[in-house]
Amino acid sequence: HDELALIISPRHPFAQQMHGGEPRGAAEQVITIEDLYHLDFVALEAASTTQRAHEELLRANGINVERLNVSMALNNIEAIKSAVSCDLGAAFVSVMAIEKELKLGTLSRVLIDGVRLRRSLQVVTNPSRYRSRAVEAFTELVLPWSSL
Repeated sequence: HDELALIISPRHPFAQQMHGGEPRGAAEQVITIEDLYHLDFVALEAASTTQRAHEELLRANGINVERLNVSMALNNIEAIKSAVSCDLGAAFVSVMAIEKELKLGTLSRVLIDGVRLRRSLQVVTNPSRYRSRAVEAFTELVLPWSSL
């Protein structure tokens, strides 16, 4: 399985909220679904298959995607992460794509109360075809995530 994470800039007010006088960790911050409708979003282009899959997952978890204010559409995840880190909006991205940025503190993760955006990943191969070392390495990287 993979999980979509809501990411924001560390400078965003949700990331800056204090708890007991100490900064809250980004993964500890929890917002409501209604809060989502007041954010600006950076997303993949509407024609993207990945964007359509994200929207389907959001709908399945009670989020009205038509109410999300998508202010910028980009064509790849790296561009989205860069835009979010520059505080141009929030975004939903795979947790696998943001590990480094969360550790470096260039992005913050926010949880949505009562919502966990999990999706299944599958690797489809043809057993009668040669599998390169690159395919083997990719499969070994992805499959451990699929069992979480």
